Amino acid sequence: MIKVTILMPVYNGSRYLQRSIGSLTAQTYTDWELVALDDESTDDSLSVLKQLAAADKRIKIMSKLNDGKGNTARNISIMSKEAEGDYIFYMSQDDYLSADLLQNAVSRAEETGAEIVIPDMLLANADGSTEQAKGSFAPDGDYSTLLSGEEAFAACIDFSIHGFALIHRRLMFAADCDTSYFDSDEYNTRVQYLRANKTAFCHGTFFYYQGNAEAMTKKFAPKQFQRLNTALMLGKKAEQEKMKKEVMAKMRRWQMQVYLNVLMLLFNNAGNMSRAEYKEAVKRFRQFEHGVRFGGYRRSTLKGFGMYEKALAMVYFACGTCRHLSLLHSAYKRLKR
Repeated sequence: MIKVTILMPVYNGSRYLQRSIGSLTAQTYTDWELVALDDESTDDSLSVLKQLAAADKRIKIMSKLNDGKGNTARNISIMSKEAEGDYIFYMSQDDYLSADLLQNAVSRAEETGAEIVIPDMLLANADGSTEQAKGSFAPDGDYSTLLSGEEAFAACIDFSIHGFALIHRRLMFAADCDTSYFDSDEYNTRVQYLRANKTAFCHGTFFYYQGNAEAMTKKFAPKQFQRLNTALMLGKKAEQEKMKKEVMAKMRRWQMQVYLNVLMLLFNNAGNMSRAEYKEAVKRFRQFEHGVRFGGYRRSTLKGFGMYEKALAMVYFACGTCRHLSLLHSAYKRLKR
């Protein structure tokens, strides 16, 4: 059986594939396969994939019709049908790896028995420069750290650890993985951390590419309001698991941050949305507002917020919503210019 399967959805990514897949063929560890899923690309991505697969039999190609939803979790579910590895590693078409990443990750998994191993992560820019982000390295720089399921869940809520990891297939392909929303992978990854026997860390760098202006994280789309549903689900999961008060405080703070970030999307893009899209967005806001209770966590929720965020959050606590503040937001934006 293959040790590691790399999953890579591809959509109009031909300009990046030589580098991303080249970083796989350059790995010092060789017991891997790549499952690449072409999402009905309109550029020559499929042709590039076929050329690369002809040169390296470890590369498998799948294809699907593009449904316009950009649902990573659903794509992972599709690719699972061809994945043979004991461990799974997910990467986008424009990301790339240092040559020692897989070797270090597999070695660490074998040394510790950990079902998840997290490598270093750097943000990679179009000009070739890199930047650190929160959670780029092992906690406190200690690569001997081993986290329990609840510890890893708590750490990944606010990205104190990132989600690009070597993950055992029993976790990655669990039967109850959610595929409902475009960012359901955010929910699934955090639940995978929760269910893992332990999470370890290793050297070797995952380069998370930031220079693709066409990436779905860079452009507004109405599906981004689905983040509210994912945040609501994660809060419910924490409640079901009876998480400690400090973990719940972190969860509520993160949920409020998601709410406010998505609220800015509504304020800034409402005029470009159809009536049906706007109604759907409001429905998602209402589901969140009715489903999340901040009682007992209001003071801790405000920690780390700027003055504007604090003001909005306090209005939310008083009124149960901030959706009526679009005019105030417009005035605030004009004053900041």
